[in-house]
Amino acid sequence: MFSLEELLKHFDIIVVMVPYYSKTHHMINLENIKLVKDEAMLINTARGPIVDTEALIWDLQNRKLQGGITLDVFEGERVLLEMEKILENRFSNSRL
Repeated sequence: MFSLEELLKHFDIIVVMVPYYSKTHHMINLENIKLVKDEAMLINTARGPIVDTEALIWDLQNRKLQGGITLDVFEGERVLLEMEKILENRFSNSRL
C-alpha cells in the first residue's frame, strides 16, 4: 500500500475521489503538491475544499502539473452559487 506522498511522487495522473470531512480538508495542499511530477495531471471530482486553492495558484505560477488541472468542483463554489441566485433574482427578466 502506498502513502499519499508516494502516490503523488510517482503517478502521472492523480484523480481525487474521496468524501469530504475534516481529515480530507486540503488533502492536496502546497506541501504535497510540491512532490508531484512536473508533467503530472490532477483531476478533482470530489469536493472542492479537498484541494487547497492557494496551492493550485502556486502550482500554476511554478509550472507544476503541466499535464493539467481538471476541476469538477472547487473551493468556495457554494458562495458563487449563492451569489448567482442573488444576482438572478436582482436582475430577472420580470424587472426589464
